Amino acid sequence: MEPARDEFWPPIEKGRAVPGADRFGFWLMVLSLGIPFAVVIGVFIHMRLRSPEWINDVGGGVPPILWASTACLLVVSFFAHRAVTAMRIDEVARVRRALWLTSLFAAVFGLCQVVAWEEMRSAYSSVSEDLRRYKASFYLLTGFHALHVLGGWALQAWVVSRFLRGRYWSLHHPGLRYAAWYWHFLDVTWIAIFVALHWGDGGA
Repeated sequence: MEPARDEFWPPIEKGRAVPGADRFGFWLMVLSLGIPFAVVIGVFIHMRLRSPEWINDVGGGVPPILWASTACLLVVSFFAHRAVTAMRIDEVARVRRALWLTSLFAAVFGLCQVVAWEEMRSAYSSVSEDLRRYKASFYLLTGFHALHVLGGWALQAWVVSRFLRGRYWSLHHPGLRYAAWYWHFLDVTWIAIFVALHWGDGGA
């Protein structure tokens, strides 16, 4: 007697990846990470709206080096994508170059953030309440993003290690895709943070 079949027939083979599972996992990650970012940005906006004289105390605005930070992260996202497209056609040399450039500009982004924090720390002699709020929110936004950049560095190191051991080829390179998606996510969230900071100091 033939067994009854349901909507899940035929059964999924053990050890076989479910089609689309990686994309679903990525969007689930975006949702789980995006919500805290939205909350942090919302807190910043709330603090800004509660301080109508904020702009008078801040004066100098965000550190100019944040423009360089933004450019670096855009370059990171670009080369992470280039690594994926090159791997699809087994252009190993291009993949290697793209991975190293991704890692380099990710490190430069981190250095720019450290410089920005130091500039913010030493830029103002005023200790007004509004200025304290602005500086606290600046560190909150950029620091929270920096924690996720640390995760990006760890992921990038893991991807480079697997690539150097020959674990990726044209039909199998999930790690490269995950890393590129993650950098794209950090890119979008950083742009949102940068726009919020620029608006918060009256620059927009």
